[in-house]
Amino acid sequence: MKAKEGPIDGLKHFLPEGTFEWVAPYFRQYTIRLTIKQERKRILGDYRNPTPQSPAHKISINGNLNPYAFLVTLLHELAHLVNYNQYGHTVASHGKEWQENYRQILRPFVGHHLLPADISAALARHIHHTKATTCSDPDLYKTLARYDSDNSRLVFVDDLPEGTYFLYPRDGKTYRKSAKVRTRYRCIQDGTGAIYLFPGIAEVAPVAPPAP
Repeated sequence: MKAKEGPIDGLKHFLPEGTFEWVAPYFRQYTIRLTIKQERKRILGDYRNPTPQSPAHKISINGNLNPYAFLVTLLHELAHLVNYNQYGHTVASHGKEWQENYRQILRPFVGHHLLPADISAALARHIHHTKATTCSDPDLYKTLARYDSDNSRLVFVDDLPEGTYFLYPRDGKTYRKSAKVRTRYRCIQDGTGAIYLFPGIAEVAPVAPPAP
């Protein structure tokens, strides 16, 4: 999918039903250039502040996200916009000021029955323990992932028993899950014996052990 821009009404197609009306006021209050991007492996979205050469706020969101993940990512980036508008570059990008703006932006989506109960509950917990990214909050990440349309074979490394072999779709290689080390799992690459650390929220496909 190529990057796309268009009228703000087009945003409705990417958001859960009934949530556009809660997001649209930000686009009326601020000059925002929103770009829908093809999947990026390392980020779900980003925000760039205006410059003299480019006076609009710029937000990009991965277009392959399910509507709930798209919404949460957009709200995260809007919090950066509001934070920049208030403080410029004088505060940390994920500091306490951003965290408070993010909480204020999230709260209406928890309290108005706009989202499924499990996502609303995960967001309520997320508000009390705000993280720099959705991926840093395994509870919220896993809850949002339930609504992906292409996850029928994939499971989280967290949920695999130790010793299970799995295929990691991003590199096409097979690994065996080993012990947990703080927040990650030691995983041994089949064939080489190399050890890699996988986050618990890495999505993988369980496979049969290799033939002896």
